[in-house]
Amino acid sequence: MPSLPGFSDNSFRTRTELIRASLSLLQSLEPYKSTSGARIKIEGGTGAGFSETAAQLEGFARPLWVVADLLRLQSTDAVTGPGLQHSNVRLASWIAGLKVGTNPESLEYWGDVFDFDQRAVEMESIAYALLTWPDAFNFADDDQARINLIRWLRQINHSKLPQNNWLWFRVLVNMALVKVLGVPLNEVQEHIDISLQTLDTFYLGDGWSSDGLWSDERKQADYYSGSFAIQYAQLLFVRFAPEYDVERTKRYKKEAREFAGAFWRYFSPNGKAQEP
Repeated sequence: MPSLPGFSDNSFRTRTELIRASLSLLQSLEPYKSTSGARIKIEGGTGAGFSETAAQLEGFARPLWVVADLLRLQSTDAVTGPGLQHSNVRLASWIAGLKVGTNPESLEYWGDVFDFDQRAVEMESIAYALLTWPDAFNFADDDQARINLIRWLRQINHSKLPQNNWLWFRVLVNMALVKVLGVPLNEVQEHIDISLQTLDTFYLGDGWSSDGLWSDERKQADYYSGSFAIQYAQLLFVRFAPEYDVERTKRYKKEAREFAGAFWRYFSPNGKAQEP
């Protein structure tokens, strides 16, 4: 695999270096964006087990984990902002892409959400973008775009989801709907509470949760579900909605400390995953 300047040669020791690496990754995606910016199609075959439309949505949505923060820095950080403004990365294309992708009249519409749909997975990073920098993504100046976004996101409440880490996507999407897009809490609270109650039954102890209810038929707890799917989502809840359930927030913080106390052992001193 060829090296990527700005990323492969990066020591990741400073904030500036992290931003440089992020821009390098985003820059490499520029040639693969669709005309209106709602889809990113990486050339060549993929191992995706879902539709091509969902795969291209995935290409668009995953970068939002850093795009939202870069947009925030661009607008608020006096030191970093000017450097971002002179970058070749078109950060605003993700704002336009979200508007187009959720517009059912658009040729780049992502499609309606059905049961056990990958589109529900990609909603998590969209919720993160909304919660991180609502000024860019809440479409306060475009009523129809805002209505389209709300309608598209709310589909997660009426689609069946696997009873595993996917339930966190429903929680975070509804938090974004309420806190950023103005949906009344009483309209979605039941979906939040039932999901949280189920997610809490996955807890195993010492900060670890299984990816689904632990039973004789299903015993799954691993590197991915622990660090990325469960613990990370709990910390997003703590960051964005700590007031929603104060006792649960305290518990999630305690579990995060316990999890970190063991999880670091998966890695060698230079950051690489330990050899088995």
